Amino acid sequence: EREALPSYSAIYFLRPTNDNIQRIIDDFNKNVQYKNIHLYLTGHIKTDVMKKLSASKALKYIKTFIELDLDYLAIESNVFSFQYESISRLYYPESKEIMSKELRIIARKLSSYYITNGEIPNIRYIATGKRTLLCKALAKLFSDHL
Repeated sequence: EREALPSYSAIYFLRPTNDNIQRIIDDFNKNVQYKNIHLYLTGHIKTDVMKKLSASKALKYIKTFIELDLDYLAIESNVFSFQYESISRLYYPESKEIMSKELRIIARKLSSYYITNGEIPNIRYIATGKRTLLCKALAKLFSDHL
């Protein structure tokens, strides 16, 4: 439990997860934690999480709300990582739904990088072989995000 500082503004810089947004909501459920909120999210907030925030007492204290496309880690000037550890799910999916979800995550992270850097890449893949449908689906999702 943090000390309430109702005469100060708060800057929240966080990933737009359900748990993180819930913590903001919890800060304002009991009493006024801060004078106002400047909320910076590292990616796109899901609709259901946004509805939850919109219905909370915290809403009237939000003065700044910005979604930044920072869903990647810049390791070097020409190297980036998604810190994505589930790549095996694409090759050995438990179901089509899981594979579809994983492809959406990768497409969102890729588009985050390219949008932030102001680049529009050429999307190319080999259209033969076992993984053709996988490549085609990822290319379409990625293209749709751009």
